[in-house]
Amino acid sequence: MTNLPNVLKETCNSTNQISLDTALFRERKIFLTDPLDTDTCAALFKQLLCLESADSGKEITLFINSPGGEVLPTLAVYHHLRGSECPVRTVIIGRAASAAALLFLAGDKREMYRDSEFMVHSAMNAQSGYENPFEASERLERLLETNEVICRIISERTGKPEETVREWMKKDTFFKPGEALEAGAATAVIGSTSSDGRPEGGAL
Repeated sequence: MTNLPNVLKETCNSTNQISLDTALFRERKIFLTDPLDTDTCAALFKQLLCLESADSGKEITLFINSPGGEVLPTLAVYHHLRGSECPVRTVIIGRAASAAALLFLAGDKREMYRDSEFMVHSAMNAQSGYENPFEASERLERLLETNEVICRIISERTGKPEETVREWMKKDTFFKPGEALEAGAATAVIGSTSSDGRPEGGAL
């Protein structure tokens, strides 16, 4: 694990050291850099609730570099983000794949760094083999239902027809920033330039 430096914060009476993560959290910047599971999603929930309680109208930025993971806890975080009174900005700083792509789509502003990636696919890609035919049938039914939920979310957030999204989901479909802009997944690219040479994308 990389050792991060502490940050000096001056108060009226003294200078204190706080962790870099704490300093960024105070600036309402949180990071998803792990696979999504119950613990990861719970940690995101706690941070979001804390920031929303501190200031319900101020923007929260979620930086994402995650391969995805468990869909159901991720969907809970997605719906919380969409229902938040705080404006939400999501930024891909590497790759937002599978379930992590849903969290990226939750942002009101959705930005990608140059050469980052956005990837969607079917929930069926994560299924494992079952010897029991009844278990296999039951799991398949749940996966099909989950797939439809994912398809609707991607369609709603990108503005693309569900038929188009289903085609994307038939395999691992990767989007570079320009492709994500065209597909409606991203709203800006950080580090790109406009036609007049000015930088595009939001400030960190």
